[in-house]
Amino acid sequence: EKGLCFNCFSADHWAPKCTARSRCQDCSRKHHSLLHPPGNTTHCSGDAPQSDVVLCAAAHPSQVSKVSKATSVLLGTALIHVRDRAGSWQTLRALIDCASQISVITAACADRLGLRRDRWTTPVTGLSGVSIMDVQGRVDCVIQPRYSNEPVLSVQAWVLPSITNDLPRNMLPAGIKDRFSNLALADPSFHITAPVDLLLGGDVYAAVMDGRKITVDKNLPVAFSSIFGWILMGPISEGELASFHSLPVSLTISLEGLMHRFWEVEEPEGAPEAFTDDGRCEQIFRDGHMRLPSGRFSVPLPFRAPVSDHTFDRSRETAIKRFESLERKLATDPMLKSLYKDFMTEYLTLGHMSVATTPGQYYIPHHAICKNDGVDTKIRVVFDASAKGPTGMSLNRALLPGPKLQRDIVDILISFRLFRHAFTADICKMYRQILILPEFRAYQHILWRDSPFDQLVDYELNTVTYGVNCAPFLALRVLRAIADNDGVSFPRVRDALCHQTYVDVICYGADTITDAVAVQSELNSVLARSGLDLRKWSSNTPAILQAVPADHCVVKSTSFADDDSVGTKVLGIHWYPNDDYFCCELSLEVSPTFTKRGILSLTAQFFDPLGLFAPAIFLAKHIVQRTWQAACEWDGPLPSDIRTDWAQFVIELPQLSTVRVPRFCNTTPGTTCFLYGFCDASLRGYAAVVYLRVLDAPRDSSVFLIGTKTKLAPLKALTVPRLELNAALLLIRWLNRVKVALGDRVTIVDTFAWTDSLVVLSWLTVPHETFRQYVSNRVHQIQSVLPDCHWRYVSTLDNPADCASRGMMPSELPKFSLYWLGPKFIRDHPNEWGRDKDRLPCSNLPEVRPINLLVQPKDPPSEWFARFSSYDFMIRVVARMRRILPKSRRRTGEVTPVLTRIELDDALRAIVLHSQQSFFAELRDELRKNARVSSKPLARLCPFIDDQGVIRVGGRLRHSNLPFETKHPILLSKSSFLSTLICRRWHKITCHSGPRVMSAMIRQNFWIVSLRSVIHTILTQCTVCVRFDGRNPQPLMADLPATRVQQCRAFTRVGVDYAGPLSMRELRLRKSRTYKVYIAIFVCFAVKAVHLELVSDLSTEAFMAAFDRFVARRGMPSEIFSDCGTNFVGAARQLRELINSPPSQLIITSVAMSCTWHFNPPAAPHFGGLWEAAVRSAKRLLTRVVGSHVLTYEEFSTVLCRVEAVLNSRPLTPASSDPLDLECLTPGHFLVGQPLLAVPPRSPASPDRPIVNRWKLLDHCHQTF
Repeated sequence: EKGLCFNCFSADHWAPKCTARSRCQDCSRKHHSLLHPPGNTTHCSGDAPQSDVVLCAAAHPSQVSKVSKATSVLLGTALIHVRDRAGSWQTLRALIDCASQISVITAACADRLGLRRDRWTTPVTGLSGVSIMDVQGRVDCVIQPRYSNEPVLSVQAWVLPSITNDLPRNMLPAGIKDRFSNLALADPSFHITAPVDLLLGGDVYAAVMDGRKITVDKNLPVAFSSIFGWILMGPISEGELASFHSLPVSLTISLEGLMHRFWEVEEPEGAPEAFTDDGRCEQIFRDGHMRLPSGRFSVPLPFRAPVSDHTFDRSRETAIKRFESLERKLATDPMLKSLYKDFMTEYLTLGHMSVATTPGQYYIPHHAICKNDGVDTKIRVVFDASAKGPTGMSLNRALLPGPKLQRDIVDILISFRLFRHAFTADICKMYRQILILPEFRAYQHILWRDSPFDQLVDYELNTVTYGVNCAPFLALRVLRAIADNDGVSFPRVRDALCHQTYVDVICYGADTITDAVAVQSELNSVLARSGLDLRKWSSNTPAILQAVPADHCVVKSTSFADDDSVGTKVLGIHWYPNDDYFCCELSLEVSPTFTKRGILSLTAQFFDPLGLFAPAIFLAKHIVQRTWQAACEWDGPLPSDIRTDWAQFVIELPQLSTVRVPRFCNTTPGTTCFLYGFCDASLRGYAAVVYLRVLDAPRDSSVFLIGTKTKLAPLKALTVPRLELNAALLLIRWLNRVKVALGDRVTIVDTFAWTDSLVVLSWLTVPHETFRQYVSNRVHQIQSVLPDCHWRYVSTLDNPADCASRGMMPSELPKFSLYWLGPKFIRDHPNEWGRDKDRLPCSNLPEVRPINLLVQPKDPPSEWFARFSSYDFMIRVVARMRRILPKSRRRTGEVTPVLTRIELDDALRAIVLHSQQSFFAELRDELRKNARVSSKPLARLCPFIDDQGVIRVGGRLRHSNLPFETKHPILLSKSSFLSTLICRRWHKITCHSGPRVMSAMIRQNFWIVSLRSVIHTILTQCTVCVRFDGRNPQPLMADLPATRVQQCRAFTRVGVDYAGPLSMRELRLRKSRTYKVYIAIFVCFAVKAVHLELVSDLSTEAFMAAFDRFVARRGMPSEIFSDCGTNFVGAARQLRELINSPPSQLIITSVAMSCTWHFNPPAAPHFGGLWEAAVRSAKRLLTRVVGSHVLTYEEFSTVLCRVEAVLNSRPLTPASSDPLDLECLTPGHFLVGQPLLAVPPRSPASPDRPIVNRWKLLDHCHQTF
């Protein structure tokens, strides 16, 4: 009557299709316990303890005297706009409640809007005074109506995890909504159960409601007018209640039961399967699929939510546009059009699609993908179910993709290598053999016509369509259903369909020919019941191929193999069944593209899921990584080294086809085997290689390569031990993967792993908590994944993973037997391997986590006078306190208002005694007992205790006339606060003097241990001293230029600058004309030699003449450096014309063709520090030699040469005081082999020299310099 399941009361299915495991507790039949016919009351069975008894009393409808009417209350809801953090308006569902003093928003909604939360810790009180403790803050939000920009309200809402359950509790009849069709409702979907995001309380209720209301019927809610529209609130009559009533009665629960339930509540539970997308998809399949009388399956489409007629509105328009584009493409390619037409004709002929009789809900666009392998052209029509219509909704978006039912291709290939007689077969058109239920075909409509002149026809696809996201799940789920239903009597068929099938390819076999043929027959028989046919048979056993028609077998030639064998592909790997081996084949381009895109394109063609050819593929991946590190453009040229390596790799690549990897591992069902693994790492990457050793097989054919895994090293550099650890982790995961894939087909006796890193082996023998986080996590994973794995050491020469971690050229890999066969010792029994290498001690291992010891330091002695900040104030306070002591009151004599010297000394003595008792208690006891002083630093001071109990310093000044306090100062500790006050006092008394003065003054009365450290602390804490002693930070000098530090001959690299102007006389006559001259200074960058040239003016011609004289005597320099700005003193304008102007620079650079001219940036004199120093030195000597004299050209040139000689005679290294050392090295040694000394003066110095003798004047200037 109510359409509910008798077992679980669900409205989604009937009792025969109910999957719930619960049954009646009275009769164990498939109906709910409450529906059990009345009779003797029995106890409900269960797993609970005996004391946890629940009695259930049931009432029959005849026992109910009156059928009661029930009403529910509809709460007012409205759809409103709320502004999010980005300023956009979002639509939320709000509950209007005037009884709430606050407004509330859910935490999920606040996060979705991105609102900033303010902290709120006070709980909110709810109904019956119950406190809501989980208040997650408070937010400020802005709301407004959906269809109006005003009013805009600011609401302060508290954030709670949830507000209430979804409202209304049950979906209301649509007729109620029709009664209010003439009103603009605030919540048009008020009758549909939906969550509440926001509660608007009494704080905004008055601003929301306007006071109007409309009553339609007494059994219907009342409509209240608001700014959001009409809000419906009030009671609703829901008709009759259920006929049966139950009254559960619970007895007292035992203490054990309470504890059991308590711990069960603490255990986290996973979400029920029905609550997940995968569980819902599985439930839809179980409830909706059906099997036709022909045996074929018809399945539903698993929609995420019920779809309406408007969900995919106008999807036909999108399909028409895509189809017209397809027609234009087909019109330009007749062959493609013919193939496309043949495909659609076949699709229609086979009944996989038919002409639609009703309009479709969703139209799937389609297009073609062509593949030309040189022999023929193949076409595959792709149905694009992800195409979005104008509403933004696509079919794939509305469907559940379903759980992953497909076993990984690696596991299938590993298991495939264990069959002696193996075969592969494809399920012909598997997707198209599974029908879609008729009610779902409206969502699989397509458009097609043979010619643009024909009418566009709607077709509906009747089968599972590739391009729909749930198609793989539906196809594989049908295979699982066939295995579960039809494969019960055929365990090998069930195993093949569940574990050895990849999409539509079955890879299986048997140990004998009879069993293999029997499995083939069983597969054909079982799949034929469901309308599935096996084609494309390939096998290494002729009897299997002979059992099927010849056209059902596949034959395919190789791409560039040299032999005439016949091979096929098994899940992407080339398999040659006749000789039963795997091979690597690639279709290479005639002229490869040497770009980053071309390298990546060819590398992506490698498909090697088992990693059999990993060393060569790793080298290609490494070259790809090098292109990224070199920042190559996608279509730009490659660096020369990368291009050379890649060209050689491409040339040698065809040689990989000569490798023959045996498919069969020489095993039998249940045979005993060892699993061996090797790992290694390099700076390029790391690798793991796994072998299988069969114990019962002959020695030469007992070890087989299972596969290899490689990884490139990250761009962020890692240490080699860390890379080796990553290799070990990769190996242990690969071993575990292989071990699980082998399953129970073989018996793995033991697992061994080898590495050539002793550090990693030592890490694995120590608890992982010992190391840092990076190492600890990986060591823990290695120890947890395969705890029974035995790790051993192997040398690098015997490690087959070494080639895979570094990469190997394709020409070298086929000949590298260590990789294909493994090291020789693994063919021996583990007992014959010998003793393994010793591990490193933990103290020698890197990455050890430092151990933090919690040490509780001994509290320093506390001194009661530490509260004082002034020495004098402390002494006076103590002296006055001692006046009022009881002992002091008994003293005779008159007490003066002024403190006496005796009182001050007594106060100081009391403070000193307390300080010494705190810091020198052990020393005091040793001195009182006349014992040897245990502290050597204190023993050197010869301490003793005076008559007043104060510890003083001894010494050798006992017979001197100095005061007793000076001869034997008081001993104080540097940690005593009294020492700090004393140093602080003398620092202020001595006017903030330094340590020497303070030490001298303090040690007249006190001997403070480590006095200088105490004084240093006081000076660093003194703000006055710190402020005046502060120094500006000196920046670090940059590295010297390369021209300053590279070896070259003198004046190969020079710097040029001008000095001047200077005055010079034209003639020797008294009234001769005076004019300005300049000095061009050339400084050698290598040996700091100086060359001076006299220049008549600041012109380009004059400078070029000086430069020619310099070149004639010193040689042509290779590089010249000069200023290029306004940094020439006294000649800014002329110098800009000389060097900075383009014409002058052009002249200079064109004349000096064999040298390079470097100009400093403008206004940057610090770039020419070397020649600026030479200018300063030359001007310093000239001003002291010439003085106020005005010399002629000849005299000036002579003085200039002497100044040049002096500058080139300066020592380049510090002078030594050792008489055995040689003379100092000068620039002159690099020029003439010795210092440049001038000629001795021609006349002795005489004060009465005649002024007309110019040479005597010149000599005198030199001698008096």
